[in-house]
Amino acid sequence: MTNKAAKIAKQWLDDADAILVTASNGLSISEGLNLFANDKKLKEVLGDLVDKYHLPNLLTALVFKYPNQLDYWRMVARVVEYYGNNYEISNYMQDIKKIIGNKSYFVWTSNIDHHFALVGLTNLFEIEGNWFEGVCSNHPAEHSVHYLASKLHEIYEKDQAGTLTEADILKAY
Repeated sequence: MTNKAAKIAKQWLDDADAILVTASNGLSISEGLNLFANDKKLKEVLGDLVDKYHLPNLLTALVFKYPNQLDYWRMVARVVEYYGNNYEISNYMQDIKKIIGNKSYFVWTSNIDHHFALVGLTNLFEIEGNWFEGVCSNHPAEHSVHYLASKLHEIYEKDQAGTLTEADILKAY
């Protein structure tokens, strides 16, 4: 972006009555969450599941058909703990909040990381949902959205302690 273009963009933002923020995986990648990477962070987050199921990246891990629910929920809990419960605001997210300032805004994102909400930007549509919320997959019309953060944290802690059992995992999600 040229200096002239940046000045014009800043003027548009300054003059705007409201701001629409759109974001997809590029922002997540900039914040360190790369669904497509096969790197040391993948092994750090998923541990033994990477080798056990030959998982090349997080995207594959999220859609993989695990042979048992215990390993599926281990994966979910590990990912959410690392990228959600331990999230620290990035420079990029600080910049977005600064640009918005006190203006009316709306965020439209395909990112499932819930980072906008975690930094207080709650006028938000997460078009693909987020990994902190779930609806019963067996009977979605009969059940409301459930906030799963504390249960996923509990699963994570038991997984790390080696005490996770079938009785601890979520059913019908």
